[in-house]
Amino acid sequence: MILPITHEDMSARRWPVATIAIIALCVACFVAVLAAQGGQRAAFAEAAEHAAEYWQRHPYLKLAPPLDQLVARARMRPAPDAESPPADAEALEQEQGYLDDRCAEARAAYQDSPAQRWGWVPAQPRWPTLLTHQFLHGGVMHLVFNMWFLWLCGCNLEDRWGRLVFGAFYLSAGVAAALVHELSAPASLMPMIGASGAIAGAMGAFLVSFARTRIRFFYFLVIRFGTFAAPAYVMLPLWIAQELAYGVLWGAKDGVAHWAHVGGFVYGAAFALVLRRTGLEARLDQAVERAVSVVQDERIMRAAALTTGGQAAAALALLDGVVAERPGDVDARLEMLRAAKVAVDGPREAGAYASLVRLYLEQGAVDTAYDLFEETRRVGLDGAVPSDVRVRLADRYVVLGKGDRAWALYRSVTGGGLGDAASVRAALAQAKLARGSGRAEERRELLEAILQSPFSTPELDDVVRAELGRTDA
Repeated sequence: MILPITHEDMSARRWPVATIAIIALCVACFVAVLAAQGGQRAAFAEAAEHAAEYWQRHPYLKLAPPLDQLVARARMRPAPDAESPPADAEALEQEQGYLDDRCAEARAAYQDSPAQRWGWVPAQPRWPTLLTHQFLHGGVMHLVFNMWFLWLCGCNLEDRWGRLVFGAFYLSAGVAAALVHELSAPASLMPMIGASGAIAGAMGAFLVSFARTRIRFFYFLVIRFGTFAAPAYVMLPLWIAQELAYGVLWGAKDGVAHWAHVGGFVYGAAFALVLRRTGLEARLDQAVERAVSVVQDERIMRAAALTTGGQAAAALALLDGVVAERPGDVDARLEMLRAAKVAVDGPREAGAYASLVRLYLEQGAVDTAYDLFEETRRVGLDGAVPSDVRVRLADRYVVLGKGDRAWALYRSVTGGGLGDAASVRAALAQAKLARGSGRAEERRELLEAILQSPFSTPELDDVVRAELGRTDA
């Protein structure tokens, strides 16, 4: 079992109102359905049991929907003492009529269920259910996992695209997923419910818009468990490949609409790619930034005036409120840094530096982030910048081909020893960077230090041993 638990870009410029609203609506629908369906479930279970038992004793009779599909899914078999077909045609007709009546009772109770009324049924499509099915869930774990996946992806997409665009995208992804599910099983009478298709769309969009974001996962394998981190561009394609394989092998026979996941994911990736290629994503992102800045301008300007007037402590108190509401606001952080310097507040200054380096990095301003980090070194506050931020900054420089800067940043993390997971990751990246650069001995020492570190993982150790075996160092 592998589950995502967080990722490195869990920050936003404002509250993800649309994402929270979707989650709240799904929870409210689940509670409402749970309170209303007790009697309906009991009536259906009783009618279905009577029909199934009668069919098991008379397996030559024909079951009517939805009992035929339910019996097939349950893999029911005729009873050991099942009867043979009667020779009398009238008797056979009476037996079939009795079973048909039992199936009709079960069908009536079944169609009274919220899933049947508001879920998407491919064989009986009703267009309102293209939307309503997205807010129903079949159980607590179904709801919890879906909402957690939505939170991990939705907050970032909403922060970049804005609330209206993200909300419309989410609903349209759910519609696309349902239509693909219908194409895969057009005769199915089983209702599809759940937000999985729409969330698969959000995952596809996340892959395009936040491909390099490292996601942390929890894993449990037999008796071993732990966590590991991997970039979105590695893990999300693996997930959709798995869903594609399940769709080809099983379809929806295991009770999961795998093709809906595939359809939603492809739709989400295509949607995000179109936004990026047309420049709409950048314009939407700028619109969000302007909306945030308008709210903040007056308070930031008041704080600036207080700092200039010698009231830096009051400015810091005002800016604390701004940052609490808008943690991704660079202007507020810059003014906080200025106020902290004027107030000679070392801890606040260090915190402002660390936050700014992270924010600039998240916004893609790699050079600005690096220059600010160098400034922290000059003033002796570089220790405040978290190791994981420095490693991410170094990773970006490797991609940009600026190996010297990347090396210096990795070195700033590994120089004090491999005392955490970030330093272990930095050591491996530094060792790979050293390959073929005449630093063979230093490379070997780094790799061996990883094997000795308690913060390494078995998977990482395998990578390190493979790296040690390379001859192009």
